[in-house]
Amino acid sequence: MLDHWQNKVETLTTEGYDFSASQYLKEGWEIYKDEAFSFIGFLLVTVIISFGISNIPTIGAPIQYFVVGPALGVGYFIVAHKIRRNEYDDFGEFFKGFSYLKEIIPAAFTLMAIYVLAFSPSIYSMYSTGLFDWYQEVLKDPFNAPQIDSFITGLSTTQIWIVVLNLIPVVYLTVAFSFAYKFIVFCDMGFWEAIESSRKVITRRWFAVFGYYLLFMGLFFLATLLIALILSAAPLLGGLLMGLFMIAVVAISPLIYCGLYAAFADILQLNEDEDSSDDILDHLVD
Repeated sequence: MLDHWQNKVETLTTEGYDFSASQYLKEGWEIYKDEAFSFIGFLLVTVIISFGISNIPTIGAPIQYFVVGPALGVGYFIVAHKIRRNEYDDFGEFFKGFSYLKEIIPAAFTLMAIYVLAFSPSIYSMYSTGLFDWYQEVLKDPFNAPQIDSFITGLSTTQIWIVVLNLIPVVYLTVAFSFAYKFIVFCDMGFWEAIESSRKVITRRWFAVFGYYLLFMGLFFLATLLIALILSAAPLLGGLLMGLFMIAVVAISPLIYCGLYAAFADILQLNEDEDSSDDILDHLVD
């Protein structure tokens, strides 16, 4: 079965594919609306778990980034897949991402190493400013962190340009690797093959996939800007809108995951292939 997915990745890389953000949002909505309260409930549970683990001294942040965060994130896609196939049974299925830790953990470490390497020019450039000294103080005592102005000596124009230009490869890689965990879960790939498959497939239509993310980012940015303007002119109304905006963010965030699952399932023809395999098995059993 792995050869099948490898061949499909090569075909998609060479021949390309259609990517319709509107179609995937529509399909994502159809998945999301059936179990909206389950998705929202899991999001709230995820926030609580992530906050609690992240605040464990020393080991909390690494455990959250390399283990718990990715496993919980995968849960959205697993449940979306179950709903799409009318197989969703209970809330516990959101936590089945932990069954894939054998590949998720090395994938998380590898992705972090790649991101750090890609961003290393900026890291080196900013090291002399004192920013990292300030960050270490924040980690020691987040609730009594010193003012950042007391550490940073100032960024030169050259350093600012290095950071800005360095964001280009970082953004590219972030988008290009966004299918990695899905390849692990749904295609039974090893971590490195999943990362490479994600890069190959998404790079073929990178700007279309980036546009999907940009759509949500743009909406959130415009909403935040509008609320900030209202808040400055009418604090009471602005505060009310801010509360409504936060509720909307909680409600909409799982939809982004469902849309991404719909995109992956369509591009890889995930459900069609599984249905074909099921038909073959049923035939053999008969």
